[in-house]
Amino acid sequence: MLLNINDQWADKLKIVLESEKATAGKHDEWVRRNTATDYVLVEICGNRFYPAMLGHAETH
Repeated sequence: MLLNINDQWADKLKIVLESEKATAGKHDEWVRRNTATDYVLVEICGNRFYPAMLGHAETH
């Protein structure tokens, strides 16, 4: 499996992981913030199935 690992994606992953530590506000904000990590990991792994299931054309 070819992974899309480069400085750009490493930086994005660090940012979304840090955002998960933020204090929970509204539930929809919490969900959006925490699923951002999933989307970055999906992009790094080249997996298009997960975002397609959720109806998202773009993962970043």
